[in-house]
Parts: sequence; C-alpha cells; structure tokens
Amino acid sequence: MIPLGLCQCGCGQPTAIAKKPNRRYGHLKGKPVRWVNGHNTSRPLADRFWKKVDLSVGLDACCLFSGSIDSGGYGQISVNGRTVGAHVVSWDLSHPGEPIPPGQWVLHRCDVRVCVRPDHLFLGPPPANVADMVAKGRQAHGERQGSAKLTEAQVREIRRVHAEEGLGYHRLASRFSVGKTTVRAIILGRTWKHLAAKAT
Repeated sequence: MIPLGLCQCGCGQPTAIAKKPNRRYGHLKGKPVRWVNGHNTSRPLADRFWKKVDLSVGLDACCLFSGSIDSGGYGQISVNGRTVGAHVVSWDLSHPGEPIPPGQWVLHRCDVRVCVRPDHLFLGPPPANVADMVAKGRQAHGERQGSAKLTEAQVREIRRVHAEEGLGYHRLASRFSVGKTTVRAIILGRTWKHLAAKAT
C-alpha cells in the first residue's frame, strides 16, 4: 500500500495538495491528491505497452507498435506524464535496471520506425544514427524535405530547359517562382544531387 502523499503509480514522487475538492478524482481540499499529474494510470507501463504490440509474428519479424505515432513515424507512449518513444520504452523494459548511458540513443537495426522488438534495437551515439540513415538512404532530400519549394519534375525541367534552350538563371527563376540563387545551385548540381546521380 502506497502512503497518501506519494503518487499511487509507485514512482515515489510526492503529490500536490488539493486547492479545492474534486469528487471525480477524489480530491479533498487541503489534502494530498492521489497522483502526480499524468501518472493516473491503474495499469503498469509494461502491461499498457505490450498490449499495443503484435507479439504473434515470426522468429525474426518486426514487432510493430500499434499505439500513437509521432510526426517522424515513431511509436510513442505516455510515461509518467512525458511522451517517450516506443522503441526507447521497449529497450528500457527489456533491460531493467540498466539506464541508457548519456550520449547514447536507441537505434533500429531493421529501419522500421514502429518496430519495438528488443533484439532489433541497439545503443549508439547520435552520429552513428545519422551515418546509418545516410548509408541506407533514409535521409530526407528533394521533395521529402519539408522546406522544398520545387518538385523533382520541376528540377528536371529546369535542368532540361537550361541545357536545351539556354534559358538563363534569371528567366528560369521567374518561370518557376524561385530565387536566382536556387536555380543556379540546381544547374551547378549543388542541390538536388540525388537527381543528378540518377541521371548519370
């Protein structure tokens, strides 16, 4: 039995004093509330987490997280009032008592962002994550980049028109509603390099 004044989830954190009564949550004015904000779950994290994972897959298949997904495509779950990556929670649950060392990230061997299979995960520094992403061609470039103002078809057209019709940077920039420096970088191959590589 967890004493009143400590969060009932078992995290050991002290709870706030209720400023007013709230029947719905069982708060009494002037008395400690039962939960730290965001901790009011009656189920342990492991139960909540693994309920959202398909564990009936084959021996080496990815175990996909079916809960909330963030904008980057990674699973996420609430832990003590914070949103944490599902793959990080999987690592923590499968390595109890072994905190992730500072400067280390939980990385995927399988490159499936919603995979939480513990043996598909490993620890590494952020540069290793970036190097792995670049080596496997997962970095955002071209149209996949949020700041892209042109499509791949438009970039190809800019290069074609410049090569075949000799249209200058200024007129191309005007035609495609971008800056002259943008057109120059495209023509010289300083940007959209992946298209130039495909063309050769």
